Amino acid sequence: MNEYVCGDIVFYLAPNQEVLKRQLFFIDDRLNHGHKIKDSRSTTAAVLELPGMNAVFAKRENNKGVRFTLRYLFRNSRVFRAAAAAARLAELGIATPRVLAVGSRRYGGVLRSGYLITESLNKVLKTEAVCKRLNTDPKFYAQFMSDVSRMVAVMHNHGILHGDLKMSNIYCQDQPDGYQFGLWDLDGVEIRSRAIGMRLRARELGRIVSSYARVSHEQCGCSVDVATVIDALSDQYRRYAPLTPPREVVAHACREFLRRYGLNI
Repeated sequence: MNEYVCGDIVFYLAPNQEVLKRQLFFIDDRLNHGHKIKDSRSTTAAVLELPGMNAVFAKRENNKGVRFTLRYLFRNSRVFRAAAAAARLAELGIATPRVLAVGSRRYGGVLRSGYLITESLNKVLKTEAVCKRLNTDPKFYAQFMSDVSRMVAVMHNHGILHGDLKMSNIYCQDQPDGYQFGLWDLDGVEIRSRAIGMRLRARELGRIVSSYARVSHEQCGCSVDVATVIDALSDQYRRYAPLTPPREVVAHACREFLRRYGLNI
C-alpha cells in the first residue's frame, strides 16, 4: 500500500485509489454526514457516497480517554490489525470486503483516531433474513453449513482467530449465481504463528450456533434445535480441519454464550 500524508493523518492506500485520495481531506466530515451504521463514543461507521466512485464503508476508531491513550501509546490502531487480517483472509480465499485505505491520526504521539475504508458490498442480506432462510430453506441451510465451516476451518488451520464470530459478522451476499458467504468486522482478529487450539476452535463454533439460536428466537420467533445445528456445523467443519473439537465441547461453549444472553434454549 502507498503512504499518503493527509494533514495530521497518515493513510496507506491500495493501488489505483486516486479518486479516494482526493476525498481523504474531508474524511471526518464525510463520516459525520454519511449513512450512519454506528455512532458511539468508541466507533463511528458509515456508508459514504463519494463523488466519482462507488460507495465505500468507512470506520473511525475514536480515542475514548486515558486508558485508550495509554494502551495505544506504542501500538497501532486496531484498524491496522483489521486491514492485515483482511489481506490474509483474501490470500486464503475467504471472502471479505477489500481494504481501500487505512490510517491514523496522532497528536504528540497520542493516537486520536484510526480510519479504515473498504469497499461497500451491495445486496447483503440482513442477519434476521439469513436466519429466516436457514430455518425455511434446506438448500440454503446446507450451503451455509458447508461454506461457513470451510471458512472457519481454513482460518483456524492457518492460526487465525476471528474473536467475534457471531451471525452479524458472517455476511451473505446475493449474487447472480447464488449466494456468497464471507466475514467482516475484523477488529478482534488474532493472527498466530500456529494453528488454533481445540478450546478456541470450540468457542468460535459455539459462538456461531448460539448467535443463530438467539437471532432465531428473538427476531424470527423460531426455536432452533441447537444440538442438530452443532452436529451439522461440526460434521462439515471436520471435512476441512485436522483438529475438530468434540461435539460436547462445542455444545458447552454454545451454552455459555446462551447463558450470557439469558437464554435457556
